[in-house]
Amino acid sequence: MPQPPDPAKALQKLHDERLKRVTPWFMCKPGPAVDTEDVVVNGRDGPIPARVYTRPGTRPGAPAILFIHGGAFIDLGVDFCDSVQRGLAQRTGYVVVGLSYRLAPEHPFPAGLRDCIDVLQWMHDARPGGLDPQRIAVGGESAGGNLTVALCLRGLPPATVVTCGHDVLHSDGVRLVEALRAAGVEILHTHYDDMPHGFLLFSRLTRRAGESMDEMAREVTKRLGGAAIIAI
Repeated sequence: MPQPPDPAKALQKLHDERLKRVTPWFMCKPGPAVDTEDVVVNGRDGPIPARVYTRPGTRPGAPAILFIHGGAFIDLGVDFCDSVQRGLAQRTGYVVVGLSYRLAPEHPFPAGLRDCIDVLQWMHDARPGGLDPQRIAVGGESAGGNLTVALCLRGLPPATVVTCGHDVLHSDGVRLVEALRAAGVEILHTHYDDMPHGFLLFSRLTRRAGESMDEMAREVTKRLGGAAIIAI
């Protein structure tokens, strides 16, 4: 007799399928051609898929950016923000790393945060792409912005926060800016009144996506001596 399906395996298959989703072609232009390497980081709870991006000619000792994808903590993976990670690597000449952290509900909090912490620690220890472990910035969009701030709570480095007028999370972003300023954090707050949530991935639909990435690249390159928060 055929064996009944294994519920745990079925859930894991759905989880893995969500990690592989990409931004629809009609919303997002392909990112620039940069060198990439898919790696598996040995996290404390198991393997974590990650990708290392380097612009051709990136020199050993370059600073680095860990960029964390969004998806409401329940969806998406490194492929969804591939164009952003490529764009940051091309604009800055830094080593950029993205990851596919574990998603809820199969892996409830703090599983995803633990994966982000482990990849950040791996960047520091393994130095992929020859990066400088003393100059690592952390950034993310949507849920990734939340995880970015969580990663930076023991240091609160200088921050760049982007908010949007047509965004249900606009007030949360403003409160984040206010809280960081109250904590004495040096912060740049840019507000796009005409943009919706997630516009960074709409490069085929609006020039604002490229403009925002240009600004992030400019700001992070000002912080060569330390880390930086990029939360969108």
